[in-house]
Amino acid sequence: MEPRATRIGRYQILEPLGRGAMGIVYKAQDPSIQRLVAIKTISQLATDPDSTQQFRTRLAIEAQAAGRLSHPHIVTIYDVGETEDDRTPYVVMEYLAGPSLQKKLSASGGKLLWQEALQLTCGLARALHYAHAQGIVHRDIKPSNILFTEDGIPKIADFGIARLNLSEATLPGHVLGTPAYMSPEQLNGEPIDGRSDLFSLGVMLYAMLTGHRPFQGNSAMTVSYKVVHGDPVPVSALDCALPPNIDYVLTRLLAKHPSDRYSDGEELALDLDDLLAAQPPRSRSGIFLAPNPTQSSSSLRAARTSVTSAVRHSTAPVLTSARARRHSFWTQNRAMIAIAGTFCILFSGVLLLRHRFVSQPSASVAPVSAPLDNPIATAPPAPAAAPVILNSSATSSSPVSPTPSPAPAPRRPSAARSAIPSALTLEIHHHFADGKLSLWVDDHLAFSTPLRGENRKHLLVFNSVKGFESAVLPVPDGMHRLRIRVTADTYDQSTSLTSTFSSHREQVLRITCATAPPKLHAAFN
Repeated sequence: MEPRATRIGRYQILEPLGRGAMGIVYKAQDPSIQRLVAIKTISQLATDPDSTQQFRTRLAIEAQAAGRLSHPHIVTIYDVGETEDDRTPYVVMEYLAGPSLQKKLSASGGKLLWQEALQLTCGLARALHYAHAQGIVHRDIKPSNILFTEDGIPKIADFGIARLNLSEATLPGHVLGTPAYMSPEQLNGEPIDGRSDLFSLGVMLYAMLTGHRPFQGNSAMTVSYKVVHGDPVPVSALDCALPPNIDYVLTRLLAKHPSDRYSDGEELALDLDDLLAAQPPRSRSGIFLAPNPTQSSSSLRAARTSVTSAVRHSTAPVLTSARARRHSFWTQNRAMIAIAGTFCILFSGVLLLRHRFVSQPSASVAPVSAPLDNPIATAPPAPAAAPVILNSSATSSSPVSPTPSPAPAPRRPSAARSAIPSALTLEIHHHFADGKLSLWVDDHLAFSTPLRGENRKHLLVFNSVKGFESAVLPVPDGMHRLRIRVTADTYDQSTSLTSTFSSHREQVLRITCATAPPKLHAAFN
């Protein structure tokens, strides 16, 4: 189709709006109801007649499915057809007078105010949640596919078309799609679902907050490699004015494995609502919950809330930052404390042995006890008869029956152990002024915490950073695989281990971040 065309089907062409890899977009008018529409022609890459016919059939099916979508943040599809002269497929859509997000970012210097970026992402997340519930995945979420109305309402365009476009990306000489916005599983050719769109939405949110994409390179191959294997710089490190917990949201959105991301767009939208209200995201419970395919996202959030409330009201020894600093003092000086403690134990043992040796009765002398106010020395019972105990101030040698000592009370389990069915205590020792630790249980992100140590000066010359963090997490009973990852400026180490958790049992996992050479150690005490 050439831009000089005057009609497509029954629609009167007014002007071309733009040209893309898949065809031309026109502004047109529907003469039947005097409505402005946008018409996108679809170029066919395949030259084989059978492939061409299959493409047209799929286009009709996909466009009809997308045409059933009715959402305030989704561009409505009105019609699909073919031109009369060369049978070029076209799709008739809702016309939006506003710019695309790509043009809006270019006009604003590449970024938006964080409040505007979160509000925009929140609306798009709910639109994706609606489409995914209908079984439709977009597959090409990027700024050029986000259009605005005259009132500034964002809408997602090209539902039903992106899948057809990307399905022919393997043809020689054609590269379709934008690798910087595609999910790792999409680049690897793996099956995808709605969580792939959420990854792309996370890339857009990162770009709107910082002014540049999280995965960059001088070639499509370099960008694709970073998407699959690299981790972006946290946005909080690039802009300290961003709200707290924004790194948590983006970490979940840009997770390499789909199971570590948000389960659906509504869960993401709720967290964004919390950030806009200056509240912590409700999904950040730090608690592992085994996924149940039969449960809806709302029931899972309710379960997280109930378990979080139980942990907050339990007496589990979760250290606050102040207690962590006090605990750090003892851990950093544990060598001196251990030596002093060993000396005290040995000294007490010598005194006790000496006292027992001196007070040991002979065969012809009745044992005499120490004064009653001495709780250490006690008379040992005679093997053949009841012991004779004399009061130290008495002058008579008449025997006195001893008073039986009360039986020791049975030890009750501590509140920390009885409050949580299976508890995992983390003890994290590190040397980072600004780092991060993440813990996955069975490939599900269960806990994440920043690592911020304190500067220590040794011998008034040498400075070092030391830090200690501690937390208690409830874990379901049974065998689980734990994966720990610690990242800092020049540090990125991971390790995995497996353990069995049982009710009313606490396991302590000691994590040590060695820096020379870089190595992450994790072992149960």
